[in-house]
Amino acid sequence: MGDTPLSVTPKLGACSVCGRTSETKSGWFFRREKRGRRNFVDIDYCPSCAAKVQTEIQEQSRDANLQGGILLGALGAVLGAAGWYALVLFTNTKFGIAAVGVGWLVGRAVLLGAGNKRGTALQVAGAVLALAGLIGGEYLIINHAAQQSIEGFTGWLNATQFVTFYKEVLVHGNPLWDVVFYAVALMAAVGQVRPLKLRPRP
Repeated sequence: MGDTPLSVTPKLGACSVCGRTSETKSGWFFRREKRGRRNFVDIDYCPSCAAKVQTEIQEQSRDANLQGGILLGALGAVLGAAGWYALVLFTNTKFGIAAVGVGWLVGRAVLLGAGNKRGTALQVAGAVLALAGLIGGEYLIINHAAQQSIEGFTGWLNATQFVTFYKEVLVHGNPLWDVVFYAVALMAAVGQVRPLKLRPRP
């Protein structure tokens, strides 16, 4: 089975679907896709193939299984929070970059649960669930710290106690990095279900 218009190997200077070449790119379109951790490639489409791609993009935003995306995204949030907590227990260090992993996991889960569909509603769901996963991870980490530092405390912090402890963590830490990692984590979640977009080739 061959590539679909959205699943192709970029061809330098040619349409990535049909292989057509043209000295001028009038009427051509492209989309930028991330390949690997830091590499981005431009995927070119000739006018006729661009129309097929646009149709496929529109199909990706229709009939999304929002409930499935939310349910699987919620599971991803729970697993992400637990994984972040386990990493802290294992290393005795809180890695902010792990928050990005939580966001990515949630976004991926929402995408799969929605049937590989994309759209604004799924982006909102991904952002909310990623934030819930991040707060959940922070809660587990801070609750563990409280158990270690408060003699005789073996239970669970209530909401007020958690907020108080978290403020102390921010005061004695570097809150800017928390903001940065949280922002990147939310972008990672939202980016997984962001609708694809074709741009006209200049």
